[in-house]
Amino acid sequence: MFMLFALLGAATIALAAACGGGGGGTAAAPGQELTITLSDFKYDPPGWQISAGVATKVTLVNKGSVEHDFSIEVAGFKLLAPTARTVYKTMPALQPGQYDVFCTVAGHKEQGMKGILTVK
Repeated sequence: MFMLFALLGAATIALAAACGGGGGGTAAAPGQELTITLSDFKYDPPGWQISAGVATKVTLVNKGSVEHDFSIEVAGFKLLAPTARTVYKTMPALQPGQYDVFCTVAGHKEQGMKGILTVK
């Protein structure tokens, strides 16, 4: 019985340390990152692949002469990047599949600013 309490105590201490107990700060949540360069009128790269079930930090680097965005309508995700700015936002975890991505600024999708996000 003593051995069981000793093991439980050691596990509790290890868990507290891993969770930032003891004033050392908090552990970062696991995630993934996606960086996309925007220009007039394309995404670079034009397609992306991420893992399902994991939140993703999306970073947009706008090198174009006008504002652009990265929108996945079916997922309810949109990130706007003003001219010559870098912005980021965390996209919630997505289910496996292929998602159409496009710029919602008037006329940009029609000029080729679109891509496919593959979630595996």
